[in-house]
Amino acid sequence: MIRSASVDDLASLPDRQQGCSALTLTTFADVPWNAPYYARLGFAIVAPERLTPGLRAVRDHEAAVGLDAWHRVAMRRPLGDQPEDGTVLP
Repeated sequence: MIRSASVDDLASLPDRQQGCSALTLTTFADVPWNAPYYARLGFAIVAPERLTPGLRAVRDHEAAVGLDAWHRVAMRRPLGDQPEDGTVLP
């Protein structure tokens, strides 16, 4: 499990200055220490139609290895002043 301090550390890395606008992850939706936990850390579920090509590839790989036997979701936490809807500000 990723601790909340670890997520905050990741959010403040210098990569933010190099154009990274968000942290993303995939996780089990219905396990209390997975998606609900990450939601408390500021992550929001990304609707399937809004997945980036990279996240789509991750989700496709998860399905190919059988992880989709359980409900999984992609989640996103904006960095800095980025909006929740996934729009990337310059």
